[in-house]
Amino acid sequence: MNAIELTLDQLLAAGALLDNPKGPLSLWKAEKAPGTRRLSHPELVSSAGGLLPEIRPALTTLADPAFLTRITLLSGERLMDTVIYQPQDPLELPVVRLDEREGSLSLVSPADLPDLLLDMLTLIAPSSEDAQPWECDVTLNEALVLWAALDGLRDGQETLPDAAVLAVHISQPMETLANLAAYAREMLNLIAPSKREVGHAIAGLAQRGLLSDDGTHVKPALAGVAADLFPLTGHLRVESKAAPDGEVLESRVAFLQGPEGAGLLWYEIHGEVHFQRISTAAALAVVEMTLFEPWTMFAPA
Repeated sequence: MNAIELTLDQLLAAGALLDNPKGPLSLWKAEKAPGTRRLSHPELVSSAGGLLPEIRPALTTLADPAFLTRITLLSGERLMDTVIYQPQDPLELPVVRLDEREGSLSLVSPADLPDLLLDMLTLIAPSSEDAQPWECDVTLNEALVLWAALDGLRDGQETLPDAAVLAVHISQPMETLANLAAYAREMLNLIAPSKREVGHAIAGLAQRGLLSDDGTHVKPALAGVAADLFPLTGHLRVESKAAPDGEVLESRVAFLQGPEGAGLLWYEIHGEVHFQRISTAAALAVVEMTLFEPWTMFAPA
């Protein structure tokens, strides 16, 4: 099937014509159908208003997917925003790709997953060398302070501000990646920590060897991460969902790319945040795993 260009209202209306049960990850459970207006899209319905047979398999996948993976990739001024829906029965139903482009949607069924990875390669340049190994695990609040410290290094600050100043910085609304602490807070879906909590997080990062003992300076290892990371050239975010027993499980992974291609992968797991410096190729390998082995994103520790 070629890509079908349509609006969200048209897709929701098509779903309303489908009599299949809607699962926990169904698009039609997340969005509200547009009333009782008739649908006339020639690639979705016949002249009599019934769903075309060739669109039913794709809509059936959308009605009750086993896995849902949203990929957002920003590189320069180019944006990819796509959602992959994996069917309950891959032998009977297609994988569906839904792209959002300038306010409209593009539906592809069956989706060509290798082609999607090639699309990503055109947006995010692979690094020429492997990234120097570095990784750490920190608490949620320590992660916010770590990002705030990286913000300071990017802005040329030689010392880390005190807890009160950092608490204000972390609490700012996220508008762009200019404030990575606010970006991380939004991605982790956290309420901004208090000044006291920020103070404890500073002490925690000092104990982990990422800040000086007094919490006022960044240690060389973290400074090296900042040197590789700025200026930012790309941002990749992968959000996966599954509902094996009716309860929706979520997994989020993000990668920030630096000027030489390598960057910082980070994600929350079991209440802690893992940071790892990796190459772009390694980041794309994570995306490949979420697409071809989506169940691995929800495997128990």
